[in-house]
Amino acid sequence: FFTLVLSVVFLRRHIAAFQWSAVCLNLLGTVVVGLASVLGPTHPVQAPNPLLGAVLVISGLFLAAVQGVLEEKFVGQYKVPALQAVGWEGVWGLGMIIVVMAIGYYIPVASQPTGRAADFIDASLMISNNWRL
Repeated sequence: FFTLVLSVVFLRRHIAAFQWSAVCLNLLGTVVVGLASVLGPTHPVQAPNPLLGAVLVISGLFLAAVQGVLEEKFVGQYKVPALQAVGWEGVWGLGMIIVVMAIGYYIPVASQPTGRAADFIDASLMISNNWRL
């Protein structure tokens, strides 16, 4: 849904009525499933905060839509080869995850074995000690 709306607004795409109806039907189904998980427990093991989970999922979908539309606009406007755009996406993604892991290292979380939200040092040691990772 977000990608469709952002494509119309920023890329000036014209979407056919059947495409709008398909996306809206998909959105309706997603809302029904989301509401069912928030309003009524159907499983003996419930998430502690299903509303927060739904908000995080929707936020992630919105950010993925923004990324996709910006990437398409960037590739089209600057005539960047697709593989180069994918490479830069990886570089920026790596940079962002390093920043997030560094911030998470200083956030205390008692329920984690290391006591931190994200332990970059421990993760690096695990990766270097196991060739499969």
